[in-house]
Amino acid sequence: MALRFFVLAFFIFAGLSFESARLACAADSVVQAPTFFAMLPDVPLMTGLTELPGAALTFDKPEGRIVESAAEGSAEALSPIAVRLFYDRTLPQLGWLPVDENGTFRRESDMLRYRIERHPERIIVHFTVHP
Repeated sequence: MALRFFVLAFFIFAGLSFESARLACAADSVVQAPTFFAMLPDVPLMTGLTELPGAALTFDKPEGRIVESAAEGSAEALSPIAVRLFYDRTLPQLGWLPVDENGTFRRESDMLRYRIERHPERIIVHFTVHP
């Protein structure tokens, strides 16, 4: 009787452990959806950058909208080269065509420019979209 109980308990515990491990692996394999800037909903926020809400500016004019935004990240975690590579590779996938090698892109009648500032403790990336 005790042996049956032990065997039954073993299989129940093993089954629960297997299911827990399977669920944990499934949760780890979920790809996180990209985050975008609040004022620039078609510009992704690179992992490691945090949007600076106080830096957002929008100005409407007859020719179109001018939008400025910025994000910052740790200089230890990010390098300007990594940020440049991310945006130079990602923006064309979203329809932004490179105009030059200085972070300027065009999509339809809009121009997007990004600029990277490196400070001792952080990196700030500034974005401007204008007609």
